Amino acid sequence: MTPPLLDAGRRSPARVVEIEVPEEPPSFACNLAAAIFSFVLLAVVDVFSSQFLMVLFTAFEDACLLILEFLPYGPIVDAALGAIVLTLIAVALQLFQRYWRFPSWLPLALAWPTAWMLVAPSALEHGDWASWLILGTLGAGVFCSHWLCILLAQEAWD
Repeated sequence: MTPPLLDAGRRSPARVVEIEVPEEPPSFACNLAAAIFSFVLLAVVDVFSSQFLMVLFTAFEDACLLILEFLPYGPIVDAALGAIVLTLIAVALQLFQRYWRFPSWLPLALAWPTAWMLVAPSALEHGDWASWLILGTLGAGVFCSHWLCILLAQEAWD
């Protein structure tokens, strides 16, 4: 005779999920590594995206024109400004994560709908939703690569 899976008087074991968040403040080295990575990524994307993507679709051409309107400076200045903004957002998220514990993958999951919601009013106002969707996707992709670089640097230095 096989024993029953659960005894009548015993409760089933509760499943406990623990989120590991370090108690120390955000690491300067990890954020510096992610900032350098984002700077290089933004400089490369700024130089090559307009050359390759404009050939594919007219929506990409409109998105590249939108990017040029938002960032009228050279690729180096644009990449530096973008890396600074991404680093500030990432440090704010790390401090937020220190006090309100949430998993490290949550900013990656929320980056896409957040970026699309940020560009949605402009897309509705101007009517060309495809180029704004591409612009939001590029922004979310760059943020996700920045956040992943921070997570990989934290894993390497810890």
